[in-house]
Amino acid sequence: MNKDIEEIAACLGLTAPANHAEITSLLTDSRELDDATGTLFFAIATRGNDGHRYVGDLYRRGVRNFVVTHIPEGMEDHADANFLIVDDVVQALQRIATRGDSFPGHLLAITGSRGKTTLKEWLYQLMEPLGGVSRSPRSYNSQIGVPLSMWGLDREAPLGIIEAGISRVGEMERLARIIAPDTVIITNISDPHSDGFADDVEKAREKCILASRPETKVVIYGKDYSLISQALDEIAPDKRRITWSYADRDADVFITRVEEKDGDAVLKYAYNGAEHELRAPLHSEADYENAANALTFMLYRGVAPDVIAGRFRDLRKIGTRLNVSEGVNNCMLIRDSYTSDYSSLRPALHFARRRQPADHGLTLIMSDLKHEAADPA
Repeated sequence: MNKDIEEIAACLGLTAPANHAEITSLLTDSRELDDATGTLFFAIATRGNDGHRYVGDLYRRGVRNFVVTHIPEGMEDHADANFLIVDDVVQALQRIATRGDSFPGHLLAITGSRGKTTLKEWLYQLMEPLGGVSRSPRSYNSQIGVPLSMWGLDREAPLGIIEAGISRVGEMERLARIIAPDTVIITNISDPHSDGFADDVEKAREKCILASRPETKVVIYGKDYSLISQALDEIAPDKRRITWSYADRDADVFITRVEEKDGDAVLKYAYNGAEHELRAPLHSEADYENAANALTFMLYRGVAPDVIAGRFRDLRKIGTRLNVSEGVNNCMLIRDSYTSDYSSLRPALHFARRRQPADHGLTLIMSDLKHEAADPA
């Protein structure tokens, strides 16, 4: 996404700054600076750090546009810099990156206790060859990660996929407003990341807030998760539900059988009164659940069962973490086996830069990148 600094200031209720600029990237970590000219830096204060400390260094590196709560000492006379002064920098970031008309395609948001990143990447693999898909990088699903992901969506893509992760009550309402999704998948409700919730009932209600926006038309989930159904009855009762199940034949997608065959899994399922099957490299209950959610979304989007079966045959397992190892001669080796495409390359380089000691160089060894619809330029 690109926006003029004047448009961004107006979005924040501020007067236009003195210096015109076209903003092409939003930055919250000074170590991840790429193109200084088009960067808008958000000086976010956390418990252990304050982004205002890095404004001077970024200015020396060419950045001229900043969102701050105050102008750092010694920079008041920098007339060529734009300082957008706000009360809350994170809220400003969220307002700037709210969907609005910035993404005209179909926007899918994924939430749940586990499986969000894997499901997002599987849907990317399954759907991208059928048409352009733009998705959030890695696990950018937080109060900061979601607006950065929204800003980075390719508005020309017919389908966008965003993760939404929360750790406490009150957070999902803000994410739902930013994303305004057309479709929501709720993967599950379980124990991970439960500290911020009184119980699973409260957690399910908070997750379902993502489906409460007027833009959202469809919610997809496993009907066997009764907590999700009950929470939707309360939070988003008017939304169309498309469900899958291992036990309830009234679900839209009824998975009748899962069997192992030559190291892969064969899923047999009923949909619209017809029996179908697919084969995929599924080796755990989490895999089966992710496959069921992906299958249900593809059927909802009108992909034919024979095409779905062909796409699932090519499904690849993904890693969700970068592996860091100590090497010889005081070297550090960072291995990225995540998705090996252009979209994952930039976050991998940022990860390496953040961990690069001042006296170390940085070398990139790159294998072949997998095809994707986005222009590599």
